[in-house]
Amino acid sequence: METSFDPALQFILKEEGDYVVDHAGATQMGLTIGLMKTLKLDLDHDGDVDKDDVKKVDSELVRKVFREQFWNPVNGDKLPPGIDLLAADFSYNAGAVAAKSLLVYDDIAVYTLRRQMYYWSLRCKNPKKYKDYFDGWIGRSLRAWQKAIELQANHKEG
Repeated sequence: METSFDPALQFILKEEGDYVVDHAGATQMGLTIGLMKTLKLDLDHDGDVDKDDVKKVDSELVRKVFREQFWNPVNGDKLPPGIDLLAADFSYNAGAVAAKSLLVYDDIAVYTLRRQMYYWSLRCKNPKKYKDYFDGWIGRSLRAWQKAIELQANHKEG
């Protein structure tokens, strides 16, 4: 739902944090160097996309990329309150394809459980690569669940 866009974005910005180098490479506020290369985001205009460009990412750029690459592909404006946040956050975290595959579940708890099962399957397939991220992913999914419940309740009251 359109009214959930800003709360979803704020949730994601809080979850993602600042500049890190992790399994996805250089990342700033969740924007990975790989995505920035795909989108040709040469922010320092030096002819390439590298960690220096990642360090220049700001919240306005994240807002634009979030809408175009993660919110719109899951049709966030058309989803019920709460489910929109869950789908957009999961899209940002695992990709739009994974997030859209769970949209057959229109219940916040079921979507959250299925998201956790997705993370578990990644960990089982490649425990060495993903063991350090699993607990964080589960925690994030629970925080997203809490925020989704809050959005749903606020919508019912309003």
